[in-house]
Amino acid sequence: MNAKIGAAHAAGLLCLALAARALPGGSGALAYATFLGGDGADIVHAMAIDAANNIYLTGETLSSNFPVTAGAFQTTHAGHPGTITGILANTGAAPDAFVVKLNGAGQIVYATYLGGAGADAGLGIAVDSDGSAYIVGSTNSQNFPVTAGALQTRLAGNSDVFAAKLSPDGSTLVYATYLGGAGFDTAAAIAVDASRNAYLGGMAASDFPATAGAYRAQGGGAFAAKLNSTGSALVYATFLGDTGSGITSGIAIDSAGNAFAGGSTSAPGFPATAGAVSSVIGAGHSAAFLVKLNPTGTAAVYSAILGGSGDSFGGPVAVDAQGNAYLAGSTDAADFPVTRGAFQESLAGGADAFVVKFNQAGLALVYGTLLGGSGADRASGLALDSAGDALVSGSTVSTDFPITADALPKRFAGSPCLITAGTPFGNPPGVALCGDAFAAKLGAAGSRLEYATYLSGSDAESATAVTAAGGAIYVAGWTRSNNFPTAGAPVADARFPATCTEINSPSSSQSFACEDGFLARIDFPRRAAAHRSLRVVNTGSLLESPVAPAEVVTIFGAAIGPESPATLQLDSANRIATLLAGARVLFDGVAAPLIRVDSGQISAIVPNGVAGKSHSLVTVERNGQITASTTVVIGAASPALLTIDPSGTGPCAAINSDGTLNSASTPAPAGSIVSLFSIGAGASSLPDGAVATAAFSLSPQPVVVVGTQLAQVLYAGPSPGSTAALTQINIRLPSSASGQLPVFVLTGGFSSQFGAILFVK
Repeated sequence: MNAKIGAAHAAGLLCLALAARALPGGSGALAYATFLGGDGADIVHAMAIDAANNIYLTGETLSSNFPVTAGAFQTTHAGHPGTITGILANTGAAPDAFVVKLNGAGQIVYATYLGGAGADAGLGIAVDSDGSAYIVGSTNSQNFPVTAGALQTRLAGNSDVFAAKLSPDGSTLVYATYLGGAGFDTAAAIAVDASRNAYLGGMAASDFPATAGAYRAQGGGAFAAKLNSTGSALVYATFLGDTGSGITSGIAIDSAGNAFAGGSTSAPGFPATAGAVSSVIGAGHSAAFLVKLNPTGTAAVYSAILGGSGDSFGGPVAVDAQGNAYLAGSTDAADFPVTRGAFQESLAGGADAFVVKFNQAGLALVYGTLLGGSGADRASGLALDSAGDALVSGSTVSTDFPITADALPKRFAGSPCLITAGTPFGNPPGVALCGDAFAAKLGAAGSRLEYATYLSGSDAESATAVTAAGGAIYVAGWTRSNNFPTAGAPVADARFPATCTEINSPSSSQSFACEDGFLARIDFPRRAAAHRSLRVVNTGSLLESPVAPAEVVTIFGAAIGPESPATLQLDSANRIATLLAGARVLFDGVAAPLIRVDSGQISAIVPNGVAGKSHSLVTVERNGQITASTTVVIGAASPALLTIDPSGTGPCAAINSDGTLNSASTPAPAGSIVSLFSIGAGASSLPDGAVATAAFSLSPQPVVVVGTQLAQVLYAGPSPGSTAALTQINIRLPSSASGQLPVFVLTGGFSSQFGAILFVK
């Protein structure tokens, strides 16, 4: 049997009625971007926001003229300011931490140094409901300004954690304390609860003072601690693993006082709790982790590991009102755990950013997605907006990072390189010190990129922190670019273009433009008609990612096509037309053949030209005007079996050997031949939109599984008279098959959707 399907019939199968759906979104406009710094190196490491949309920044500075304000707690640099950064013993330069509060318009409310005669760096910041700022970081200053009655009033090691609280006007140090043992200790993250207890996360390489009865009172590396409201005592302090290296890079709390600590570890014995999300830590590699501690710090509610065959680094953490936890970071592990239908399911380059969402119990990922281009990409900032969208920021050296059509700069502007050396205390593992900063917004389901942009000048920058409020995204970090965009800059519209030298060893150094901090605000007004949001799905499975060459996709959006539906037409070359009822769809500027168009959705065939790319910009035009655009991830294949129901589940659109439609009332005999219909097999040897005039087999042939058995594939290729985008697969059913059976197609290592079934008797 060789069931055939004509072009008109194919259009009917491919364009099953799908509910039109207008999706929310917004195009970004740069409200302002400002430099923050002086004549030395200045780096913003962390950001917080209060209920009045005031922004709080902390970091480190070598500038003697940092823009501190009159009446601030500390108005002079107490360390050794200068333009030399690097190994402190070789240079003598020692940064101070700083704290800056800005109003929603970007104007400084207060700015203060915070430090002693040694090196001090503010690495984490939080704010309470009164507007008091809580700062953590690292110090080796013996005269750091600790307060009377503090938990620890003397430097115990080579470097200690510091934790400090500033009054709402920045004039008074409410408390400040050291925390550490006789070695090296640093804190990278802080959160504050409603009772003003501070939760710290960091790394200990000393006899760090873990508390009796804590979850892990013995160990080393990553830790979490809870400091009481006066900074005078530890409520608890615990390690998160027994032994080995590790760092807690992010911490968040829920309304019940559970602490969520995320970070990285290379300890093979890092404890994962039974049933929690867990993947292996590859030999000699690092993995990301997320640990949920109970309110007393005596036990882990769950401890999860995200790893694989490469290196994965966990970074910032967020928690939503339902208790779902989010972790961002970076990975070069090809088997890093991502979820089906996520925005980006496979590595696009040597290392990509990632964002994962855990369910409340930590037993499964609600979603896990990668985010990046063909270069190295690192996520270092994470926040949630009121819609549940995840905001992520970081650094990229990818010239093809998946920016959206409404991005601020359209092209990569920095230097495509990667330097892993860091500034004093400042950078977590693998942060790119060249390339561009980026900011992105993932839809609440993790399957759609709502917005992504470079933030860049011609030199290096990184976006270390991100937050959201009132329809705006705030992004902070550092830049070396004199031409970094400073639209509407309320603080400083010019850099101090000094030259810094980093000492790598007594005989090796490198020079570069000194860093300035930056803060940018991107506003999201109601989306205009020319920038409506799109949702691009596989027509067979309704999954959003990846998109493959020659795949049939359905594009959902508001008012993107004609009011009256129109179906495919053949042009003079006997190919499916790319202009239908005034509508066009372009993938990176190449017009796609159109199968069906109407006001809320368009079905199109992805051009073969996207093959080999990591991402593609999809633009929809109506009567010559752009109506919407989005960016999609490209994969080699995205197979989907066509089903009778438009949901992509249930009975397959399959033809039995007697010509009947396979169903519960007309099952196929075991051992008989059945014709399945699939899309998303990958690039075609036929031109875009061409109608097949003869049958030819795909190479390699797909694999078909019916129930738990392999079916014999007799033919897999286009049906003469239909487009090559539709694959007809003739199989011989296993002789022992019987009943209502799931069926899958595997093409190039990609599986079709779950839920498609065949009926066999």
